[in-house]
Amino acid sequence: MSKPALKRFTDWIDVWQDRADDFNAAVDDYPGARLAERETFLDGLAVAPGQTFLDVAAAGGYLLKGVKARLGDDVRILAIEPSPVHAASLPDYVAVAEGSTITSFNLPDASADRVANLSGLHHTEDIRGYFREAFRVLKPGGRMGAADVRKGSPIDAWLNTIVDQLNPEGHDGRFYEDGEFSTMLTDAGFVNVTERRAVYTWDFATVPD
Repeated sequence: MSKPALKRFTDWIDVWQDRADDFNAAVDDYPGARLAERETFLDGLAVAPGQTFLDVAAAGGYLLKGVKARLGDDVRILAIEPSPVHAASLPDYVAVAEGSTITSFNLPDASADRVANLSGLHHTEDIRGYFREAFRVLKPGGRMGAADVRKGSPIDAWLNTIVDQLNPEGHDGRFYEDGEFSTMLTDAGFVNVTERRAVYTWDFATVPD
């Protein structure tokens, strides 16, 4: 029997419908595995007390838990998470912008100090739509951060080859050339754009883990 075809990377909700609970359980069971990834990303965003922080494609809230750990109650945490399964697992201190998608935010203009997307864009077709919305909802002087897999990298091969083969639903992610984000950010109106490769590991205590 052949495996069922995965929905195209445009279908964020369908991608997570049957795997979100397992994904979030794995993240919760091994919270240190992605710690370097999360902390590297938050360092780049320069999160600070008193900010309103918006995570787009928040999944189960791993990034937002890191923000909460850094800033405690001195931060307003917002999320856009179209997947009902993911949204149901978000911590109760997260305010979900209902009626939003990854490329259309149900939020006022200039309503966030930081907008973030950590590894959520490779399952989104209209990347430019995300950048335009991020620009719209940022306050003057705000900062947007996006991180995802570089096209042609070993992680590209791992996700779209090995994970694609081992996951019953496959994996069909769109990854990005060097400079591609910078061009789209500039087109969306951003200034002082910085793009860099971040190198880190996912760390586990044992091989079975």
